Amino acid sequence: MIKKLVVILFMLVVVSGCNSEIKKIDQNYDIETEEKNTCFGDTKEYYKDGEQTIYLYCLNQINVYDDNNKISLKDYIQKNNLTIDEAIYHLVSKLNLEETLWDGGTKIYRDTQDEKTTNNGLTVIQCHTLENNQDIYIGPNSMQKNDQFCK
Repeated sequence: MIKKLVVILFMLVVVSGCNSEIKKIDQNYDIETEEKNTCFGDTKEYYKDGEQTIYLYCLNQINVYDDNNKISLKDYIQKNNLTIDEAIYHLVSKLNLEETLWDGGTKIYRDTQDEKTTNNGLTVIQCHTLENNQDIYIGPNSMQKNDQFCK
């Protein structure tokens, strides 16, 4: 009798555990960045697809949460077989469009930290120049467009 009761209790625990939803732990944001301790305005090539490149500016890493799992942006692009434009669309849809430049349509997006989309704040510069530069620059909230971008 006791053996039956233990088995029933065990089954209840297993069945109720299967229906529980996975929660994000200790973070309320969808994008996570790791900023460099010291930044001298350097950019590094992060991901390249054809003629389009994503550059990181003063960041060591950028991660996104996919189904509550942390994954690097480049792995997310490859895992989901996305183009850079598709991946950046998902990224900037969570940010605020701050400015559109008169160079052909370069856009600057920024996380205002109102909704905790990112852990440190984030700026994305999506180049769209008359010279057909379509590169992407991702950096901390303090990043400003400079003459080296979108060339």
